[in-house]
Amino acid sequence: MKKIAKIVLPVILVAVLILIALIGAQAETIATEGTENIPALSGVVESIETTGDGDELETPHINNVERNGRNVILSWDAVDGAVGYRAFYKNGTSWKKIGDTDVNSFVWDKALMNKEYVYTVRCIDENGAFTSPFDKEGFAYTAVLDTPVLKTCEIKKGDVYLTWNKVNGASYYRVFFKGGSQTGWKKIADVTGTSYTWSGGEYNTEYTFTVRCVSADGSFESGYDQVGIKTTTKIDTPYVKNVSGSGASSVISWNAVGKGGKYRVFYKNGSSWKKIGDTDKTTYTFTGVTLGKPVTYTVRCVNSSGKFVSDYDKTGFTYTVNLPTPSIKSITTQGLKTAKLSWDAVNGAKKYRTFYKNGSSWKKIGDTAATSYTVTGMDPKATYVFTIRCVSDDGSFESDYNKTGVAHKNYLDDYPKVTSVTKASNSSVKVSYTTKAGVSSYRLYFKGGSQSGWKTLANTGNNPYTWAYVEPNENITYTVRALAPNGDVISDYDANGYTFKLSSPLLQTPKMNSVEYIGSKVYVKWTSVKKAVKYGIRTSSNNGASWKQVGTSTTNSFSYSASPDTTLLYSVVCLDSNGNVVSSYDTAKLTTIEFPAPELNRSSSVIKFTWKNLGAEKYEIWRNYYKTSGYQYYKTVTGKNYFEDTDVETGRGYFYKVKAIFNGGNVSCTSDPIKAVSGLCAPPTSITSRLWRFNLDWDGISFAEGYEIFYSTDNSNFKLLDTTKRWFYNTPKLTSGKKYYFRIRPYKYVGNEKVIGTYKAVSGTCSSYAYGQYPGSTYIEVSKNQQYMWLYVNGKLVVETPVVTGNYGTMDTPSGFHKIWQKESPATLVGPGYVTPVDYWLAFTYDGCGVHDATWRDSFGGNIYKGDGSHGCVNTPYSAVKKIYSYAYIGMPVIVYP
Repeated sequence: MKKIAKIVLPVILVAVLILIALIGAQAETIATEGTENIPALSGVVESIETTGDGDELETPHINNVERNGRNVILSWDAVDGAVGYRAFYKNGTSWKKIGDTDVNSFVWDKALMNKEYVYTVRCIDENGAFTSPFDKEGFAYTAVLDTPVLKTCEIKKGDVYLTWNKVNGASYYRVFFKGGSQTGWKKIADVTGTSYTWSGGEYNTEYTFTVRCVSADGSFESGYDQVGIKTTTKIDTPYVKNVSGSGASSVISWNAVGKGGKYRVFYKNGSSWKKIGDTDKTTYTFTGVTLGKPVTYTVRCVNSSGKFVSDYDKTGFTYTVNLPTPSIKSITTQGLKTAKLSWDAVNGAKKYRTFYKNGSSWKKIGDTAATSYTVTGMDPKATYVFTIRCVSDDGSFESDYNKTGVAHKNYLDDYPKVTSVTKASNSSVKVSYTTKAGVSSYRLYFKGGSQSGWKTLANTGNNPYTWAYVEPNENITYTVRALAPNGDVISDYDANGYTFKLSSPLLQTPKMNSVEYIGSKVYVKWTSVKKAVKYGIRTSSNNGASWKQVGTSTTNSFSYSASPDTTLLYSVVCLDSNGNVVSSYDTAKLTTIEFPAPELNRSSSVIKFTWKNLGAEKYEIWRNYYKTSGYQYYKTVTGKNYFEDTDVETGRGYFYKVKAIFNGGNVSCTSDPIKAVSGLCAPPTSITSRLWRFNLDWDGISFAEGYEIFYSTDNSNFKLLDTTKRWFYNTPKLTSGKKYYFRIRPYKYVGNEKVIGTYKAVSGTCSSYAYGQYPGSTYIEVSKNQQYMWLYVNGKLVVETPVVTGNYGTMDTPSGFHKIWQKESPATLVGPGYVTPVDYWLAFTYDGCGVHDATWRDSFGGNIYKGDGSHGCVNTPYSAVKKIYSYAYIGMPVIVYP
């Protein structure tokens, strides 16, 4: 309902007094004096001739007038028989009453300073009638405040700092100066305190200052020191003492100037000086340096307003910045024809140029912004000398360089050697060798036994190296060569090598090469072993604590059917003709083939899901739904890893598992289950932001039992924000100006199982405004579409409630930014055809829309407003509006959204 009432708005007549005060600081002088008549003062306007004949008592005569602060004290001789006295001052040709007293003095606090008044007194009786004549000449007196006297006048940080004594009764002080180009006194400022800092002076100029008391309207109320107090603004000149380089910057230092304030730093630009910056320190770092070029610097003092208050060194200090010289810290061989130069970073360097010595001169190799450079195309057995220099983007040198350089050759002058071979076990040996500086890996070789020539044993950085696959009871010779990181051989080797026989009852250990699951079989491969009759293939399910033989082979490979979803450790051993183990063993693990739950893609009239492709021959779909008890075979899929179920009923729950079939059905594994409800799909969602929050509004799914709201700031890592059973959601307070992403995910319980639907992301940028206005942290929000209202107090949600707004299409509640202008309890709502009392009324439009209780309604929210809405008001449940009313105030914002 609307409240229609006669509103009487008081008309406020505003009298505007325009005072055109041309009190320019450039025009006023300290000698200005007021000569106008004294204005009549407020109070009784009784004439001194009004009552009584004045013949009974003697005439009282004022014998003294003096000032105490802003008060004027009148004194007179007491008159015998006088009951009281009335004091007057002369205003033009008439006398105006000041006040009455029963003693022979009166304190008047309305006198204007620096204005002459004439005072008189007359005796009165207890009724206020005159009982004496009065002194018609009166007593003339001008009240003037004490003259303020400057106590200090000194230069502080380039400004003039003035202090003076406090004058009793003074409200304001006016500060004046003269000197330089100013011949007479000139106003600086009006202040209430007893000090002032002036920054308007020119360098090396003598100034004189004085102070005078003034009233609020600028009238003088005291005299002034006409001599004043003098000071000179001359300040010592700062001189640059030193400039040093720091990276690509110049650090400029100068002497401290005690009274100089801040310092302004300049560099010479042609024939003129150009400002670099201001500082209150005695050093400044200039980052605009062109390296390798001389720059001249100077410094000058400035005050708080930026005016120069010192001279400057016109010669300046010249300095050329060069970066520190880069130094090569290592050169490492990367291959036969490549080497890597490395150096420490130089602060401020943009690029580095690498050189090598070509005869007596240096030749450029290349430029880099990194602190390393790989040199290619080298002669492996030639010695190179390298150096580094800093350069700019345009290639100009910015540092010196190491003129001696650092020498390097890729191929080693000396080669490593095997120093010892020792028995490690019945099937293994330890090979030790010498190492070379700068080399991280080596290639070990062996020959002997069944190996007639040198064969690579291993590429390794381990020293000693343990070889587990040596042929027992054979003379085996070992040697070693140094390797570059890319595997190139960079040294010769000991052709004689080191020979050692491993005495052992065992054959050589067969080394595992691979264990693979292909199709439906496990394939195991290993190295052949001399003198082995056959091999035993074993598995362990407890990581080698016990072994089970799964087969034998006379070749170095084996395959058998096995489930893909088991984790086993495999090993191979040599067997004699009786099946006895005659070697040690190597191991390899076949990891579990995981088959996770399929991923739901659609949940509408078609349920679609995809799964991990295992390369199976086919996939069986098993389904469990409301017409079955447990999972039952449903369909078979071949050649693809997805399934679309079209035989579904909207709102029903369906659970699926996928079974992968291998080796004609001998091997299989089954996925984890996936759960879906037909039609439980991502609801179309709209998003709006206002007042630090987002309002999410979506098309509800009739059979969904609730919705999960997720949010993210990167559209990747979503977190659960809340759950709701409504079709809309108002988020908590978020960060204004930041982008957020939201997902609305429906869910339904199928039995005891919570089944989640599909979802899509919506996004928006958080706003702190509503309808372009900022309401503060306490306000009411109303959503007509959602038929809901919120009250926030100091940013905290205090009340949220369903409501009924204006009848849709005919009496819509006006959208927009409103404010409460009327608050009543109780109130009567009056309109065409109705007169309705309510307990709580909060008007937010001037044509009668407001928030109020509606006890005649049984329910609120939903679609009631479409056909049975209000006359434009916000109908609110009684308990909710009662609480809202307790927080509401005139002027509280009310924001109504469509």
